[in-house]
Amino acid sequence: IVLPIVTFLLELKEIYLAEIVTISVIKLSKNKDASKLIKLCEKYPNSHAFHKMLAEYYENNNEKEKAEDEYLKAIELKPNDYKT
Repeated sequence: IVLPIVTFLLELKEIYLAEIVTISVIKLSKNKDASKLIKLCEKYPNSHAFHKMLAEYYENNNEKEKAEDEYLKAIELKPNDYKT
Protein backbone atom coordinates (compact mmCIF):
# COMPACT_ATOMS: atom_id res chain seq x y z
CA ILE A 1 0.00 0.00 0.00
CA VAL A 2 2.93 2.35 0.58
CA LEU A 3 4.48 1.91 -2.88
CA PRO A 4 1.44 3.20 -4.83
CA ILE A 5 1.26 6.24 -2.56
CA VAL A 6 4.97 6.98 -2.93
CA THR A 7 4.75 6.46 -6.70
CA PHE A 8 1.79 8.85 -6.89
CA LEU A 9 3.59 11.53 -4.86
CA LEU A 10 6.74 11.24 -6.94
CA GLU A 11 4.78 11.50 -10.17
CA LEU A 12 3.16 14.69 -8.92
CA LYS A 13 6.64 16.16 -8.90
CA GLU A 14 7.36 14.61 -12.32
CA ILE A 15 9.74 12.04 -10.84
CA TYR A 16 8.91 8.62 -12.24
CA LEU A 17 9.72 5.36 -10.50
CA ALA A 18 11.02 3.82 -13.73
CA GLU A 19 13.55 6.67 -13.98
CA ILE A 20 14.69 6.20 -10.39
CA VAL A 21 15.22 2.47 -10.85
CA THR A 22 16.99 2.91 -14.18
CA ILE A 23 19.26 5.63 -12.81
CA SER A 24 20.18 3.43 -9.86
CA VAL A 25 21.02 0.50 -12.13
CA ILE A 26 23.16 2.66 -14.41
CA LYS A 27 25.01 4.30 -11.52
CA LEU A 28 25.78 0.88 -10.02
CA SER A 29 26.86 -0.53 -13.37
CA LYS A 30 30.57 -0.69 -14.07
CA ASN A 31 29.89 -0.66 -17.83
CA LYS A 32 28.65 2.81 -18.55
CA ASP A 33 27.78 2.87 -22.21
CA ALA A 34 26.70 5.91 -24.21
CA SER A 35 24.31 3.87 -26.36
CA LYS A 36 22.24 2.88 -23.32
CA LEU A 37 22.08 6.47 -22.13
CA ILE A 38 21.18 7.72 -25.62
CA LYS A 39 18.32 5.21 -25.81
CA LEU A 40 17.09 6.34 -22.40
CA CYS A 41 17.20 10.00 -23.49
CA GLU A 42 15.17 9.05 -26.56
CA LYS A 43 12.67 7.05 -24.51
CA TYR A 44 12.39 9.74 -21.81
CA PRO A 45 13.15 13.01 -23.65
CA ASN A 46 11.91 15.08 -20.70
CA SER A 47 14.19 13.37 -18.20
CA HIS A 48 16.63 15.90 -16.84
CA ALA A 49 18.51 13.12 -15.05
CA PHE A 50 19.21 11.05 -18.17
CA HIS A 51 20.43 14.05 -20.17
CA LYS A 52 22.67 15.03 -17.27
CA MET A 53 24.08 11.50 -17.00
CA LEU A 54 24.77 11.43 -20.74
CA ALA A 55 26.48 14.82 -20.49
CA GLU A 56 28.67 13.52 -17.67
CA TYR A 57 29.52 10.45 -19.75
CA TYR A 58 30.54 12.62 -22.70
CA GLU A 59 32.53 14.95 -20.46
CA ASN A 60 34.43 12.05 -18.90
CA ASN A 61 35.23 10.73 -22.37
CA ASN A 62 36.51 14.08 -23.69
CA GLU A 63 33.55 14.67 -26.00
CA LYS A 64 33.11 18.26 -24.90
CA GLU A 65 30.72 19.46 -27.62
CA LYS A 66 28.33 16.56 -27.05
CA ALA A 67 28.60 17.10 -23.30
CA GLU A 68 27.73 20.76 -23.69
CA ASP A 69 24.67 19.92 -25.82
CA GLU A 70 23.39 17.47 -23.22
CA TYR A 71 24.06 19.84 -20.33
CA LEU A 72 22.07 22.52 -22.17
CA LYS A 73 19.17 20.09 -22.63
CA ALA A 74 19.31 19.19 -18.93
CA ILE A 75 19.33 22.86 -17.93
CA GLU A 76 16.45 23.58 -20.29
CA LEU A 77 14.42 20.80 -18.64
CA LYS A 78 15.27 21.80 -15.08
CA PRO A 79 16.67 25.35 -14.96
CA ASN A 80 16.84 25.52 -11.16
CA ASP A 81 19.18 22.54 -10.78
CA TYR A 82 22.36 24.30 -9.75
CA LYS A 83 24.36 21.06 -9.81
CA THR A 84 24.04 20.95 -13.60
